[in-house]
Amino acid sequence: MQTATTDTVDSAGRRHLTWSEPVVPAGCGHSGGGRRPYGYDHDRVTVRADEAEIITELMRRRLAGESVVGLARELNERGVPTSTGGRWRTHLVTRLLCSARIAGYREHESCEHATEACGAEFRAEAEWPAIVSRAEVEQVRALCASHRRTGSPCRYLLSGLARCGRCRRPMGATVRTGGKAIYLCVKQSDGSRSGCGTVSVQVEPADTFILNTLRELLGRDALVDRLSRTCYAQPDRELWPQNRPVARRRRAGLAALDGFTGPGVFDEAWESASPDRRRAIVHAVTDSIVVHPAAVRGSRAFDADRLEWLRRVEL
Repeated sequence: MQTATTDTVDSAGRRHLTWSEPVVPAGCGHSGGGRRPYGYDHDRVTVRADEAEIITELMRRRLAGESVVGLARELNERGVPTSTGGRWRTHLVTRLLCSARIAGYREHESCEHATEACGAEFRAEAEWPAIVSRAEVEQVRALCASHRRTGSPCRYLLSGLARCGRCRRPMGATVRTGGKAIYLCVKQSDGSRSGCGTVSVQVEPADTFILNTLRELLGRDALVDRLSRTCYAQPDRELWPQNRPVARRRRAGLAALDGFTGPGVFDEAWESASPDRRRAIVHAVTDSIVVHPAAVRGSRAFDADRLEWLRRVEL
């Protein structure tokens, strides 16, 4: 609430009030004012059970690797409104999941943009109850800070992971005349972020090869144990500051594997998973996938030996 602090009259006889914000002492967890925050009632303290369930679901799915674009689209398709009754946008989903409020904390200041929300400090424990944990919010913030990309979710399983074996540049997916998709090292005409433009591999057989290998890996109980030991080998305080975001992203990526590990569960879970979740599963166990040039120049026959899968752990 604003309070009038001075009352002045200018030379033209116009009366002016100067307003200032009341100072909230450090450590104070009062709920403040403004529009109703999603997940809480109009008193800004009482949790709304239906919206808290949505927040919990969004948090779980975001940590499992699903994109905010896909989450916002699904909320709108399901007819789930925002706290103001409007439609969801990607920045609204990001702002919600990066908010200290849903973890039961006040932030240093309210954030107008999703990118600011990712960097806002946790200040004091608040009087309202938490809906998710602080650790979950921090993991989502780490994902937000590392993925500034906006737009449509990637359609192809190895987008962002496949790298050219000749120039080591990332490979993108494109559709050739005739409808066949390929991963291609793209050579830009203007030279910006340009690859060599000479290495490609068909999407369908490459994805199938990776999928079959992934099914075998996730059927082994030892995989998640090895990944967990690798991700949690050192606490954050012992890591170099520049390495902490990478460690947090990898720990968050472990959530993508929930429900996919163990004998006989992979196929059913994969069938029902969204494209974002599928990509997140591959990301969780992968550093990169190097596509080497074909042994015979111009050959379009698929050769699995061309794919070098650099995994985060080996069994």
